Amino acid sequence: MIQEKINQLTLQQEALILQYCDKWRKVAFSTDRIDRQKAIEAINQAYKFLGLSNPEIVFTDNYNNTNKVWLSLIEKHYPGVDEIMHNMPYRLWSELIGKLHYKIRDCFSSYYIYDNLWRKLSIVDIIANLSQDLYSWNSKISISNDATYCNFVDFCVSVFDLNISDYMVQWHIFQKVVKNCGYFIPEERFVIFCDRPIKLSFDNDNLLHAEGEPAIEFADESGIYVHHGVALPQKYGKHHSLKWQSQWILEEKNAELRRFLIQIIGYSRILSDLQVIELDSYKEYTLLKINIKQNNGVDTNNIDVNDEDIDFDVDEVDVDDEIIYLLKMTCPSTGHIHVLRVPPEMQSAREAIEWINWGINPEEFAVQT
Repeated sequence: MIQEKINQLTLQQEALILQYCDKWRKVAFSTDRIDRQKAIEAINQAYKFLGLSNPEIVFTDNYNNTNKVWLSLIEKHYPGVDEIMHNMPYRLWSELIGKLHYKIRDCFSSYYIYDNLWRKLSIVDIIANLSQDLYSWNSKISISNDATYCNFVDFCVSVFDLNISDYMVQWHIFQKVVKNCGYFIPEERFVIFCDRPIKLSFDNDNLLHAEGEPAIEFADESGIYVHHGVALPQKYGKHHSLKWQSQWILEEKNAELRRFLIQIIGYSRILSDLQVIELDSYKEYTLLKINIKQNNGVDTNNIDVNDEDIDFDVDEVDVDDEIIYLLKMTCPSTGHIHVLRVPPEMQSAREAIEWINWGINPEEFAVQT
């Protein structure tokens, strides 16, 4: 492959990173209609390389209908089989690009240099990077979006002039698959192709994002709602985040999604909208508790606050979101309120004050204004 290990990148090589990223981002984020004949040719070549017969090919523009199509083809090709091993995405990756990728990785003198370059060449996989808990079905549609591997191999082979003669066939096939197949679900006996989106929306950090509409929109008007890179069910995504309701936190069973709702809605609205239990107070400090699981019907005191007069810190405590403990601090001169989340083991306002002040007893400092 190479005589000497790669120790560092020259300034000229560093400058080429953006060029290669731009090249493969255009592939990953393309909204052009796929050429069906080229897609069939690419996938048939891949299956032939794996020693498999040409699969049955099904095309659909209806992204939300892919699950139904997949189930019908499972019944057709695997009648009476209770469980199918869905290993085709891994086989395609492993045989076409995985071994080559690992071989190139070994050319670097240290893992740090390799990892640093890999991160710089990484391209967002707009399906696989979405929450698999929410969109486990979509995670099957992976390899056509995996332009990051193409970008990495393309850069290393071209810029470092690596000899990959032993892998040229599979490298050529993998590129054809990534460039021509759009989104697809591969099984051993069939492949479902779903055409590319007609629209992709991103935020300033190049994360998929849209407010009140799909960030990924398909020709049949189906789509995927994403908020700054986090996939959302339609019931949330179809609303602008400023209109999200605190009540949703009580109804949401998915802990990861509930945590995200809390983060976006913010404690100011949560305190205003939900019932809050006042546990303890000390001078200008009040320890509050919000029981997400049992909020409705609990005998609690509503905390009447004006959102404009409150500062809310981002979570600094990694805790379960079933119960939220907050320390509310009120400035005696201005009435301005500051709220900070504290661990659930806090038993008193004094204990919470001491925790947020790194163990300093509240008697030893004055109330900050």
